[in-house]
Amino acid sequence: MKHFYIYIHCKPGIIPFYVGKGYGRRSHEFKNQRNLHYKNVVAKYGKENIEIFVRFCRSEKQALKHEIWMIAYGRNHGWPLVNQTNGGDGSSGCIQSIETRQKRGRSLLGNTNAIWGTGMTGKTHTQESNEKNRASHLGRGNSPESKIKNSIASIKNWSNPLYREKVSTGLKISWTKRKQKAV
Repeated sequence: MKHFYIYIHCKPGIIPFYVGKGYGRRSHEFKNQRNLHYKNVVAKYGKENIEIFVRFCRSEKQALKHEIWMIAYGRNHGWPLVNQTNGGDGSSGCIQSIETRQKRGRSLLGNTNAIWGTGMTGKTHTQESNEKNRASHLGRGNSPESKIKNSIASIKNWSNPLYREKVSTGLKISWTKRKQKAV
């Protein structure tokens, strides 16, 4: 069962700038599906300096009502909120019709740009740009000589205990940071 809540993101000094509704890790996500104003505030202060306050609700319906109320309360009290709506909206819990799902599937069929978000949705490269791209990639480690050269370099690096220790330490540090972020 999902445990819904409302959350408030605050700038340093406990100045609220965003009210949201979510469940799971939503209150700790700073990049996905956020407006540009929100992203600019987070970039200015750094996500590690953003305070998060959470209030759990009995249901998603109650969370939506509380979100609407909290946004109205904040605006009435002069909070510099970056919310673009009055809350209670969004696609959470929305079930699309079969026709809609089929239309979306057909529109994405064979269009990897739409799936991967490359900004080329509905566009194609010109023959000239394809040739330039192909030419720029020629000789980039694809020849048998370069593969042998890279293989020898890799063997030399891994046979060096100092190199192995350096990589091991780097991985331990990065893994520790990942674990700390997840907590």
